[in-house]
Amino acid sequence: MRRLFVVVATLSLLLPLTATAADEPTSTADLPGITKSGVLRILIPASDGLQRAGNPNTAEQALAARFAARLGLKPVFVELQNHDLFDALEAGQGDLVAASLSITPERSQRVTFTRPVRTVKQQVVVGAKDDTVKAVADLEGKTVVVRGSSAYASTLNALKKSTLKSLTLVEPEQGDDVYALLQKVARGELPLTVADNDIVRDVLTFEPELKVAFDLTTSDPIAWALRKKNSAQLKAAADSFLVENALTGFKDKPYTADLDEVKRRGVLRVLTRNTATTYFLFRGEQLGFEYELMREFAKSLEVRLEVVVAPDRESIGSFLTEGRADVAAAGLTITEERKKTFAFTDPYSHVSELLVVPASDKTTRSLADLKGKKITVRRSSSYFETLSKLKAEAGFELDLAPEDVETEDLLDGVNSGKCLATVADSNIVEVEQSYAKKLRVVGPLGDVRDLGWMLRPDQPKLQAALNGWIKKNYQGLFYNMTVNKYFKSPRQMAEAAGDDRSDVDGHISKWDDLAKKYGKTYELDWRLALAQMYQESHFDPKARSWVGALGLMQVMPGTAKDLKVADVTDPDQGVKAGVMLLQRYAKMFDGPEVKEKDRLRFALAAYNCGPGHVFDARRLAADLKLDPNKWFKNVEKAMLELMKPDVAKRARHGYFRATESVNYVSEIQTRYDSYARLVTLE
Repeated sequence: MRRLFVVVATLSLLLPLTATAADEPTSTADLPGITKSGVLRILIPASDGLQRAGNPNTAEQALAARFAARLGLKPVFVELQNHDLFDALEAGQGDLVAASLSITPERSQRVTFTRPVRTVKQQVVVGAKDDTVKAVADLEGKTVVVRGSSAYASTLNALKKSTLKSLTLVEPEQGDDVYALLQKVARGELPLTVADNDIVRDVLTFEPELKVAFDLTTSDPIAWALRKKNSAQLKAAADSFLVENALTGFKDKPYTADLDEVKRRGVLRVLTRNTATTYFLFRGEQLGFEYELMREFAKSLEVRLEVVVAPDRESIGSFLTEGRADVAAAGLTITEERKKTFAFTDPYSHVSELLVVPASDKTTRSLADLKGKKITVRRSSSYFETLSKLKAEAGFELDLAPEDVETEDLLDGVNSGKCLATVADSNIVEVEQSYAKKLRVVGPLGDVRDLGWMLRPDQPKLQAALNGWIKKNYQGLFYNMTVNKYFKSPRQMAEAAGDDRSDVDGHISKWDDLAKKYGKTYELDWRLALAQMYQESHFDPKARSWVGALGLMQVMPGTAKDLKVADVTDPDQGVKAGVMLLQRYAKMFDGPEVKEKDRLRFALAAYNCGPGHVFDARRLAADLKLDPNKWFKNVEKAMLELMKPDVAKRARHGYFRATESVNYVSEIQTRYDSYARLVTLE
């Protein structure tokens, strides 16, 4: 049985190398060739040696390093002077440029850009005491120091052609980057310059003798640059990664939360593993015994469920301690050793630890028959604790499996004859035996064991809430139906243990290729398109809504006509129309004040209810002292207010069923989280 394990590495573990172009062999390969090399070469401007946390260049380079890690590659930074970056890219001395590059028509003729990493605005910056420059007209007759190859020069040259006939642009001294120019303006050595707002914001933290005169532009996309030729696959992977990072990157930021904080944030983070009995994807649907129980608990709290998949079993404890999740639900046995560090809920299930051998082994009747032989388990498992106590008396040997190998994989090893024996919980064995026919259960080791959900000791309120839910639901209708679904239904058990799970074979639906095709065309992550497709039609191309929306992406005929798509009931054209429409809505919310994650969430909401209602909700959010640039807990909250007649009558686009749109965004976000974590970029 083949398993796909997705490990999310943090930047501190990446250990990126720094090189010069002269050090690197040249290659103009696309992603397959890059993957074969094992290295992603990232071209960056020569550093002044300062790596400030607030420096957008530093943040962008960290993002590029994470992209490399997501592809399973080692990031190597290749430093060059700024004007050499495109030359080096074309010469094959690097694979992409990460240098806070604005997308300009001139640059787009020479390189291909990814979807935006972020959006900025160009600002004219002067000394703090300068009151002579307040608007574009005040630049007439002035001298501005900017590099001729910069996006700032492109903007100013366009103004020179139209209105500012006597504006003079001067090249900076060799080696002066934007930071150096801003510092010279602060010291009075230069009259003014232009910089992106995020760079200005960073410099103002240590150079108070500066001020922003005015915004020269309002919305400039910053992106990574790729070679014009032979980069289609790398671009598709980068575009998918940037969407993934926008919508899920925040999940890697740790924080500790008890019940009050969980409710305030509106999110319950559940830590689990990708297995047949805990959590998995099947034909695009999120399933699993632990997942379904936690989903219902989250509903009872009226919060969104966020699934965090630990990279291996050993990481479950560290992830929980570090605050990367709020509760661990992964079929964990309550043991005295674990209770020394963690708190547990009351038991929600009971299992026996079973000794399992190949069916061909007819002689093993007890542990004593395995004297001198190996039993394979993970060190972090409760089975290791049990066997360690019995080892001296029975005389068997312990063979330690890697921590990223699941119990179901060890059972598969026994089934195939690669392992002599292992130990597993009875519920896991039941599922695996529906698929693996060459297993034989020798018998239980000791008494029945309790399974519990694991928390940090500083979460008494969440522990109490979980215990209350268990008391109310244990052996009730929902609980018993879920047990029967996963542990009594032969069909469900076979599907859970089989190789055609989405997280095992890397496929989500039969429409994956269409999603990849149009995701590449419209710079959208194909997995987001599929998460939305499932929400719209459950992957049924014949679906038709009560209002007349059609096809996989449920596009209205009138909208399809506007998009110049003839037949949205045809899967190819329907997916094209849906992805095109989502990207069109996303562009409506461009601006440096809106982060990419919220721009996409606004776009999803607009897809469901129309952009007018989203604009109404943003305006209302500002009136309610909420953040009009954030979706969760802000604009979504304001949108629900539009269901009140006295509020809706003052909105430009009036009343609508806002609950549906709020749930729509939430459910797609949750589903996409799973697709992004469990199914690879390509």
